[in-house]
Amino acid sequence: MFQEFWRNQTFKENLKWFSTFLLVYFVQIFTSEIAKIGNAKPDFLLAFLFFYSVYNSQTKATFAGFLAGLSEDIFLTQFVGLMAFSKTIAGFLFYYFSGKKHNLLYFLGGFFVVAVIHFMIFDFVYLSNNFLGIGEILLKFVLPNSVYSLALSLLWILFRQTKR
Repeated sequence: MFQEFWRNQTFKENLKWFSTFLLVYFVQIFTSEIAKIGNAKPDFLLAFLFFYSVYNSQTKATFAGFLAGLSEDIFLTQFVGLMAFSKTIAGFLFYYFSGKKHNLLYFLGGFFVVAVIHFMIFDFVYLSNNFLGIGEILLKFVLPNSVYSLALSLLWILFRQTKR
């Protein structure tokens, strides 16, 4: 019975995704400040969440978004629960832009829309005490982070295409 557990395809698939998540999480922790350009930081976990939602159900993507956000909250932000909330919403929304049409522009457009929503939720709350206007938050934080994460996901897509 124990040997059947290790041979189970679902277990192997979940173990593969979890180990990939851990790798991406450590890359996020150790390289996001190094890769920062102005106010824009890459969100490796958001790109991972997008690709996770392509291959899994909406419930799994939503739950993975919550876990990714909570783990990011624990080590990277001061507002515990804020990143968990925004990544949960992103995981939920990513499902609608994945798997239905295998078109690169559809994927990238969907990723960008969800990234903007994700960063709007996070940055509007996180920067609410800095007396910044909505336009300033959008132009200085939300859009640069969204474009940077979009470029990151595009590189990931191109890498996966050349690997095949």
